Amino acid sequence: MATLAGSTIASTYTYLLKMDGTSGLTSSLVAVQDGDATDSALKISTTSASVAHTVTTAASTPKALFIDANTSGVAAQNATGMHIDFDRTVAGSGTAAHNDIGIDLDVNSASLGTSSVIGMDIDVVGATGGTHTATGLTVTVGSSDTNYAALFNGGNVGIGVNAAMSAPTSPLTISGDVRLLGYDSTSSSATYFRKGGSGSDTASFHMGVVSNDFAIVEDTSGATGTRVTVETGGNVGIGDDAPPTNLQIKGTGTVNIGLESTDNAQNLDIDYYDNGNNPYGRIRWHEGTANWTFQTNVTSSSTDIMTITGTGEVLKVKQPAFLAQPSSAQADFAADNSAVTVVFGTERFDQGGNFASNTFTAPATGKYQLNASLYMILVDSAPNYYDMTIVTSLRSYYAIFDPDQGQDHTYRSLHVSVLADMDTNDTAHVTIRQHSGTAQTDIDAASYFSGYLAC
Repeated sequence: MATLAGSTIASTYTYLLKMDGTSGLTSSLVAVQDGDATDSALKISTTSASVAHTVTTAASTPKALFIDANTSGVAAQNATGMHIDFDRTVAGSGTAAHNDIGIDLDVNSASLGTSSVIGMDIDVVGATGGTHTATGLTVTVGSSDTNYAALFNGGNVGIGVNAAMSAPTSPLTISGDVRLLGYDSTSSSATYFRKGGSGSDTASFHMGVVSNDFAIVEDTSGATGTRVTVETGGNVGIGDDAPPTNLQIKGTGTVNIGLESTDNAQNLDIDYYDNGNNPYGRIRWHEGTANWTFQTNVTSSSTDIMTITGTGEVLKVKQPAFLAQPSSAQADFAADNSAVTVVFGTERFDQGGNFASNTFTAPATGKYQLNASLYMILVDSAPNYYDMTIVTSLRSYYAIFDPDQGQDHTYRSLHVSVLADMDTNDTAHVTIRQHSGTAQTDIDAASYFSGYLAC
């Protein structure tokens, strides 16, 4: 191999170095070194606008340009396989348009068989020992009017896609995690989406980190603003960029939440789950009956506790309510001014199971509507008075009358109706008292004692 020295070769020949023909590249061509014996395997430089270097070959395994650089230095060093340094200087005030390209890669294949055409194949492998950073491609774009790190026109791009996967069918296919990082502690990263077309009113969104929260933001002209926010603590806001609850939905005017089933025969459920992922409470829209139903004990057998019918009726199937009557007449109760408990042996209904042994027990604190009516037979005219009482744990409610009208009464009724306040486990029962006279009065089986939780 000859040594080319001096600078006259640049003005004498079109090419600084040209290898042409099938015998141009052989195993005996190991390195090409410039005159000052630097570490560049091949260094080509030119100040003209003409092509600096052309290499052609027609070998069976063609390599238009093959560079094999090896280094075995132990000391710290930076090794470069190929370095291209291209600079343009414009003298004076020249304003001519130029297209400056560091590497112009043009690959065309006219193969009739099954072929793989690859414009650039980069294979970077770090050593097995020590600490290395292996980078396949680093692109740094300097400051200018318009900066593009990479522009792809046509074809699909695959990142992390290997031969075992399907070839990318979209403009960009990524297999693996995608991480967006702000360039400093105060900046944020975002992914932008824009509908095709032009004009400021074209729908446009971006999503990314905003003030340490994740947000989806609309950028459309006349409709800008944060649409969805996920706070670092887990709260989600729709139309609210500072949601105070786990899910906050905010809007102007009427705010709508829609649930839709594509199968009209199905129910729509809103369930509450415990930490074990078990549903304990449910609000159900029943398509078949057009009812809203509130349910508990969803983990075992669902229990309806309230139903709102399609026509507006509210059914509280667990609301405490009862009606009891005597099984038979309670004859000749005492006439000694003592309070006699009225016996109600027949329960017409007892919703909630809170009535037993003539006594109602409140299952929850609230206001209870209590009603009692005693149908008395053979009322004695001699006593000073008769009184009936609904006795609760907190207070008692009375009805009283004087029977002295010159003769005994064949029948007489006493009634008490009251909205009474009761605490949990408070009780209520009915008593009758006759002050003196003859113990001849009976309480007929038509009497009753009823009540329900009103509020």
